[in-house]
Amino acid sequence: MPVSVLIFTELHELSSARLQRWWHALSPQDQQRADVFRSERRRAQFIVGRHLLAHAVHHRLGDSPSIVTAASGAPELPGAQLCCSIAHSERGVAIALGRGTALGVDLEWRRLRRFQVLAAHYFHPREAEELVSLPEHQQAEAFYRLWTRKEAVAKAAGTGITLATLVAADPPSDMALYTQLVDDFVVSVACGNTFTVEWHRLCLRGEDELIHTPLAS
Repeated sequence: MPVSVLIFTELHELSSARLQRWWHALSPQDQQRADVFRSERRRAQFIVGRHLLAHAVHHRLGDSPSIVTAASGAPELPGAQLCCSIAHSERGVAIALGRGTALGVDLEWRRLRRFQVLAAHYFHPREAEELVSLPEHQQAEAFYRLWTRKEAVAKAAGTGITLATLVAADPPSDMALYTQLVDDFVVSVACGNTFTVEWHRLCLRGEDELIHTPLAS
């Protein structure tokens, strides 16, 4: 069974009434977690991430899942025999869902940053040199492609992002990495190297209907 990655980029279009409906559908534990966030955007990202994960599991299994939050803050699906990962950035949220493989997904909104400075701090010297050698107009995409892949690997390994994981030049030999560009976002997923990845874009229609649009790999 392939890994599914679902990408939603319409968070900025959600009404407060819709977010409140989705908040009410969360577990009491996740409702409390959502309300801890002081930032309205961060609160919305959390609510939408959990809602889309529930939607993705229901779409895949035809069942309503029980989503719990691990001590690390990552979502878990006890009893569903599925692994999952959530990422968010600005108005975007990404969900990865699969069976029989560790998973990590990361999504970043492309914006101008001090790429060379960040690369010197967090990338392997070879990677930093390759980034600097690129024409300036190509550096943003290259930076975010590498950054999201490193974060995806760290999530799949369950280590979290640390300086040690970011400077590692290569993923484990049993792990595969895939990257997709959607609008102004770069999305990467790490999973077992025997798995394929299916990419889908999620769009809202009507009150709460989510439409799946396959994306080319």
